[in-house]
Amino acid sequence: MLGDDQPSIDLASVVFTSRIGRDLIELDSLTLSSPPAAGSLSGMLAGGDLRLETGLTVDLAILAGQIPHTLNLQEGLRIGDGVLSLTGRVMSEQGRHRFDINTRVEGLAGAQDGRNISLSEPFTFRAVGSQDSDGLTLEQFSIESSFLRGRGQGDLTNMEVSLEADLGAALAEVKQFVALPDYPAKGRLTGSLKAKRNNESTVSVTAELASESLLVQQGDTVIIPGKPLQLSVVVDLPLSAELDFGGIDTIANPRLAYQSWLGNGSARADLFEVATSRLAGLSFSGQTDLAGLSALLGALGVLPKGLTMGGANSSSIALDYSGAGIELASLTSETSDFVLAMDGKAYRDKKVVIETSGKIDTGQRSLSLAPLHIDSVTGVIALERFSIGDWGAAGNTLSGSGQARFDIDTVLDVVADWYVLPPDVSTTGIVELTMAGAPAGDGQMSYDIAAELRNFSLAGRGAQIFSDETARIVLDGTREPS
Repeated sequence: MLGDDQPSIDLASVVFTSRIGRDLIELDSLTLSSPPAAGSLSGMLAGGDLRLETGLTVDLAILAGQIPHTLNLQEGLRIGDGVLSLTGRVMSEQGRHRFDINTRVEGLAGAQDGRNISLSEPFTFRAVGSQDSDGLTLEQFSIESSFLRGRGQGDLTNMEVSLEADLGAALAEVKQFVALPDYPAKGRLTGSLKAKRNNESTVSVTAELASESLLVQQGDTVIIPGKPLQLSVVVDLPLSAELDFGGIDTIANPRLAYQSWLGNGSARADLFEVATSRLAGLSFSGQTDLAGLSALLGALGVLPKGLTMGGANSSSIALDYSGAGIELASLTSETSDFVLAMDGKAYRDKKVVIETSGKIDTGQRSLSLAPLHIDSVTGVIALERFSIGDWGAAGNTLSGSGQARFDIDTVLDVVADWYVLPPDVSTTGIVELTMAGAPAGDGQMSYDIAAELRNFSLAGRGAQIFSDETARIVLDGTREPS
């Protein structure tokens, strides 16, 4: 588990004194003493009441020397000083449980390649509160450091915790000591967590995250381009009879909203089952800048190199999700000024609208849509049904039926980067297709296609070859496995 680290403790001692009575267990003191750490514990259990006090001090220089690889320290770094101290107090009396936890890291310093480094400010954390029949009360919550600050207090009737972080300062501090992936980041992040009682059985919890200018890179590649970001998540959590969140099985009415350089949107669901991750009644609507999304996916290596998209997309989705798959009640996607480019060649369409509903079975790796409607400037595809029996062998398990209509001259316009008619040739016309296909067994595919060419005209070299002609082609057959 510790990999290349081989820690050892030269000398350690444990000393304790205690008293045990009929209704009393008292630990006067338990002390641990060793080179890397020293600690103490004392307490008492009498009837239903409990008191515990503990303290721990860790010498970070010795700890870093024992497990540098586990801590992922910078190569060649030697920690010369630093102390982690922890104190805690827990008291339980007549159904009321109090806690007071205090953590502090200070004096952390070392050297690397002849350069001295140190933590610019101590890091401190404290939480003081209680739990009783009225629920959780947070009397004090605080975090203090050079890059992260936090405050909080309240009870379940009205509780708020706020955090503020400077990402650039955080990375600068942490990277002095820890070898981190090359993800430079800048910007101030603010976050908050609010809880407010809805009624006797639920509490509404709101988490918010915001930045006025967030920049994240991967090496020299920009992932988030120094733009504003806002994110909000709201859930209604059930309270037990003891007014705590123990054993949460379902979350009612989860909601999410965001605004970013990619666009904005919101989602909500009727119910989320924690154990199964099932989402019932999930709906989403939002607007997305496809150029920004394309840049993000390209930077993350999701899109093939050289592939980019552009356009303004507006989408709405309604579905149920479970481990078995997705029941898609409806999907509507509308993209204006759509561009799909690869290696300097682009498909362009002024408007593309997709509407469908259906089912995705992740266990069977199958997809079934009915209907599927695609409307664009180049033409219309209207399928009564479309399915893939196994997307691992999609070419041999396709099934569907429907119609399509294309304008020849418009199609030639949008594929101009791939094909252009000779300068003295022109053509117009409408192609209407009726299609049906299905697996025929043994990996074969049967198909029936009827194509009708209407109002077809073709001119070339100063002569009119066809003028307002009509033609019909019917194909049927079987395709061998691919």
